[in-house]
Amino acid sequence: MTKIVVRSFGVDVNEGEKLEGVVRDFLLRVEHKPQLIYFYIFKSLSLMRFYAAGEELKYGASTWGLSENFYAFHDAWSGAPRILYATETLKVLGEEAGLGCLRHEAGHAVLHGELEYYVITQPPNSKILPETFYLITVAVKDLEVSNLLSKKGFIEDQLAFFKNMVCREINNQRALWPIVRKNRKLAQIHLASLLKDLSFIFPFKASYEPQEEIEEIINENLSHLPQDVKASLLDLVDEVATLKLATLDKIREASKLFERKILLNI
Repeated sequence: MTKIVVRSFGVDVNEGEKLEGVVRDFLLRVEHKPQLIYFYIFKSLSLMRFYAAGEELKYGASTWGLSENFYAFHDAWSGAPRILYATETLKVLGEEAGLGCLRHEAGHAVLHGELEYYVITQPPNSKILPETFYLITVAVKDLEVSNLLSKKGFIEDQLAFFKNMVCREINNQRALWPIVRKNRKLAQIHLASLLKDLSFIFPFKASYEPQEEIEEIINENLSHLPQDVKASLLDLVDEVATLKLATLDKIREASKLFERKILLNI
């Protein structure tokens, strides 16, 4: 049985126990699980993000400023998987999406709970930016987590989480593209961010009954892109999803595919 070490930061005891129960329930459904998980529960998103930023500095990690809007975090800097979560996430995203977010992080704790998944080096001679490579690592790991969650029947909450995130970002995405498309470096970061979105939702296309709903969300999320760029992104995530490689090898191969399929076309 996995030992969960909980630390609460201004959180009501009952709320903390409820969230710990969600993580425990998830762990009961997976075959391979870590011996130990640290679970830090914060009252507010601002406090959680402040704490996470301090940990980045402490361990010399970087999310390239992209974590400023994260609703939860996962890492293994202490040598064991750790989840950072804020009860405010449930209020901001809604309960179903908020719990979907927590289960997503628990999936990372199960699949990516060792230090090697957080010190991934970019392949030599890579032509993509470090920020882009970081987003590709997130995309591949999210794809693996969504595969696990889909197989275990966690679909509705993950779709709710995804829809919520897309709806919050879609207007920004549309406003940004006319600006970033003129700058090759900014364009590749933008497209890598969209790859991350696609990787999250891709495994649910096969297991969610009304697939048209997922297709509609994906098309809406990519509607600001030229048709050839959109097709290249969809082709890329489709190919990455078929890779039968260990996580780190998959990330390196995905970065090469991004160079060939995306970088050369922008």
